[in-house]
Amino acid sequence: ALYNTHHLILNFHIPKAPIRTFISSILCYEGYSGLSNYEMLLPDGNPRLVITLDDNPRYTISDLKSSHNPNRLPPYWITGLLSKPIIYASEKNASTISIQFETYGLAHLLKIPASEISNQLLDPQMILDLGIPELREKLIHETSFESKMALLDTFFLEKLSEIKFSSSIKETLLNFDSYNHISLKSLSVKHNYSQKHILSEFKKSIGVTPKKLQTVNRINQAIKLLSMPNPLSFVQVAYSCGFYDQTHFIKKFKEITSMTPGSYMKKDRSYPHVINLE
Repeated sequence: ALYNTHHLILNFHIPKAPIRTFISSILCYEGYSGLSNYEMLLPDGNPRLVITLDDNPRYTISDLKSSHNPNRLPPYWITGLLSKPIIYASEKNASTISIQFETYGLAHLLKIPASEISNQLLDPQMILDLGIPELREKLIHETSFESKMALLDTFFLEKLSEIKFSSSIKETLLNFDSYNHISLKSLSVKHNYSQKHILSEFKKSIGVTPKKLQTVNRINQAIKLLSMPNPLSFVQVAYSCGFYDQTHFIKKFKEITSMTPGSYMKKDRSYPHVINLE
């Protein structure tokens, strides 16, 4: 898909198998400028590899009070699975590629425990020499979106050839229709895995417990429902997303996003998961 709004060019790509096993989508945009000084990214369940295609600096901050002491990011970084928001300086006239991995995809590709990268932004060179600097230089020199995607396909196919992938406990459980509405004990009984084994596998491949991932997924669903043109009431959203009452929903929403659903609805948003700050 291609979107062109004034100077912004936005391309969206869903890779084919076997890359699709690890990567859910690839977003490429040119000429993007945030509408505020800072933006807050809410957890959406996707680890990422972000590669900038321009020379503009990017910064993150711990909170708005710390804006005088920003952390400059390298031209490419990995974001593990988030279960809390990240605040960053809004991009200006930015060209960027954001590769959204499946929940378990990034750790499997990197061959490292996901718990080491959850809720963190890391330079890939600190983790593993993936060849990202060389890849970035090639992407910058490609002039079309199609040629950039072809380059990424070649890159990831080569990486996939270096690892062995087989369906395992994470995929079995995450593809189970009722995953987000079932207890760890019930998952254990239904799929014949011990609770201890499930917890260990999730920590290693996803970085969080099954319960925490369920919460992230439910709040992600809630964010999408609240962002609809005619959003449901908080009570309706709570029940639709598997929370047993509105109070429970509000508590968990704040746990993941650092704000209540009411506060979220009042915020200026560029996208459902991107909040405009000052």
